[in-house]
Amino acid sequence: MSMLGCLLLAGCYAAPEFGVHDTWLTRAGHVFASDFSVAGWKHRSDGFARAVAAVPGEVDRVQRLEPLATAIAHSTVQRAVLVPQHAMTLVTTEAARPAHLRSPDFTRLGPDRIAHDVAEALAGVPMLLGFDRRPLGEWDDREHRTDPHDDRPEATLWRRVARRLGQ
Repeated sequence: MSMLGCLLLAGCYAAPEFGVHDTWLTRAGHVFASDFSVAGWKHRSDGFARAVAAVPGEVDRVQRLEPLATAIAHSTVQRAVLVPQHAMTLVTTEAARPAHLRSPDFTRLGPDRIAHDVAEALAGVPMLLGFDRRPLGEWDDREHRTDPHDDRPEATLWRRVARRLGQ
């Protein structure tokens, strides 16, 4: 019942066209015209009929896609089965290469050098993340105080904004 009241209220409030002031009954009629008119019912039944008529076409499309999906799944399984063979080939060819041509960064470096490089990289993380900077450029007015021992914040944000604007 409350839904019907809301719809009537919306129908009374909204004019059907901009600038047109009909009676409240005409406005309510415009609200219900799309739902309960013959044209509205015809539009809904036509849409339902189109949806039902499209079902056989969708079933045919799924049946046409089935062989393609099966072929894709079969080729994926075949490629997955070949992964260990390809990995073994890669390892044997890398082992057969001369020592001076193998990944020079890790084979020539000792564990001490690798540990040093990792420690250097970890030491630079705070600088890269910006931990040495404050998240906001100016949280309060402490940067602009003339007395270094004055640690009182300003009263409000608006006073800081006014100071920045020069007032």
